[in-house]
Parts: sequence; C-alpha cells; structure tokens
Amino acid sequence: MIFVTVGTQLPFDRLVRAMDRWAADHPGQEVIVQSAEGDYQPQHMHCEPYMSPDRYAEVLARCAHMVAHAGIGSILTARRSGIPILIVPRLEELMEVRSDHQVATANALRGRPGIVVCDDLASFDECMDQLLAMKRGPATMNAADPSLVTALQRFVDLGEFPD
Repeated sequence: MIFVTVGTQLPFDRLVRAMDRWAADHPGQEVIVQSAEGDYQPQHMHCEPYMSPDRYAEVLARCAHMVAHAGIGSILTARRSGIPILIVPRLEELMEVRSDHQVATANALRGRPGIVVCDDLASFDECMDQLLAMKRGPATMNAADPSLVTALQRFVDLGEFPD
C-alpha cells in the first residue's frame, strides 16, 4: 500500500492530482491519501482529509511506500519507520508556501538512501518507479546525519540554508 500525506496545515492539490492520475493508471495499487481540505477530490484512491493519530499510525504501519510534501515531519516519520519516501516540494512560485524552504529541504536530502525527490511532476511516473523499486527497511532510531542536524540548526537560528 502507498500512503500519501500532504500534512495537516495546507492542501497540496498539485501532488494529490498527480498521485490520482498515477493511481488511475495503476488500479492494482492500493493508495490512501491524507489530503487536508483541498479543492481537488481524488477519484482513484481512498481519501481522508485528516487522520487521527491512531488512524495515521495504522496506515503508516501498513504501507510499504510513502509519498509526501517535503515537510520535515513527514520525512522523519518515514525514515524512522524504514519506509521509502518520494518527496515533492511545495513551490513558492505557485503560492503553495510562503518560501522555498521545502525545495531547500528536498535538495539537502537528495540522493540519500530511501528518498526520491521529484522536482518536476512531468517526471512523476519515473520517480514512482524509483520509489517502488525500494523495499521497506528496518525502523531507525532518532539519529540523523550530523551535517543535516547542523544545517537545520543553522537554518532555524540564522535563516540560512547551505547550497
């Protein structure tokens, strides 16, 4: 099962629409999306605007793959659970967020094991192929690469993110 989450603060119709198109072309795949209150209503996957913590944990435990915005909470949840994740950053230029912090997060995580970054939805199917080629691994502890922790701390303290 593939779990799609856009977080709880903002809808992300661009990602939900892309995933729904993909699900239409892959009817054998079970897809559950936590969509927030977006305008787009998926037709080819089970949609829940919000999930209780218990429901979220239940879906997370069942999924083999995760697709999400580039929110650090979603990414850390997937990595802690050993779930391969495809991340699609929200874009400031499309007014999906107030800054391109999700692009910076995606760039910092690009190439790390278990993470696929999709910058352009024109390549969404290829990114999904990469994701589905990955297997769920063991859960990890709350450890992060020291350079990531340093970069995030620098961003929080100074508003700077390394290139």
